[in-house]
Amino acid sequence: AVQGDIRLRADTLKVHYRQRPPGQQAPAGAAVDPQTSIHRIDAVGRVFISSPEETARGDVGVYDVEKRTILLEGQVVLTRGDNVLRGNRATMDLASGRSVMAPTAGERVHGLFVPNREPPPANPKLTNPKP
Repeated sequence: AVQGDIRLRADTLKVHYRQRPPGQQAPAGAAVDPQTSIHRIDAVGRVFISSPEETARGDVGVYDVEKRTILLEGQVVLTRGDNVLRGNRATMDLASGRSVMAPTAGERVHGLFVPNREPPPANPKLTNPKP
């Protein structure tokens, strides 16, 4: 499933449609019946999500189209650049670009954080002394 630059892939995708209220217009470019809208997608088995900022994978996922959130559960791995978080439950907010990894009871979240390797900006007072 693709929406803009977000991609969702899994062994099984189940799409839930909602009847559109009379008079409400379908989104521009909608490829489905103009009287229905997708409100949720359930993903099961080897779930993989990618956006320009990060990738995520897990065993099960639920994409709430209206809230623009994806809930992932089971062996979740979030990757942003070289940084990696591992846990059992994560929520991705597609509107803000923020993801939250929350441990389930008795579990821990594991992370690998790689610092930015760019050199710090030079201090102009030290590199260009006044004559």
